[in-house]
Amino acid sequence: MEQELWRSFDSNSFESQTALRDRSPEEVLALLDWLSYLSLHKLTHPGRERELLSTFESEDFIRKIDAGHWDIANLGAVLFARYLAGLPTVARKAIRLIFYKARGRIATDREQRVQNGHAS
Repeated sequence: MEQELWRSFDSNSFESQTALRDRSPEEVLALLDWLSYLSLHKLTHPGRERELLSTFESEDFIRKIDAGHWDIANLGAVLFARYLAGLPTVARKAIRLIFYKARGRIATDREQRVQNGHAS
């Protein structure tokens, strides 16, 4: 109940909050799986880094800040991160598959974590 109360005071959603701050364009493209984005939308490579960044910015995955650097929003990180564990704000959002030995959920056979973003 206390968590819900504190969340009501927070006007920013989790998705719009920042996962990583002040990254160069090269770092942003290295951290995000932009090839998966292009594939999902059936787009061809725009040819220029700037156009790719502006596409991600229009989707609110990243935000431009001063001096030509970028912030990566949690939404962009959760959907297209190449390695979620490397991003502290979204590391716990990784998909986890649990395989059980029998029909009941008593004994676990194995567990597997998907380390990249959900859309990738």
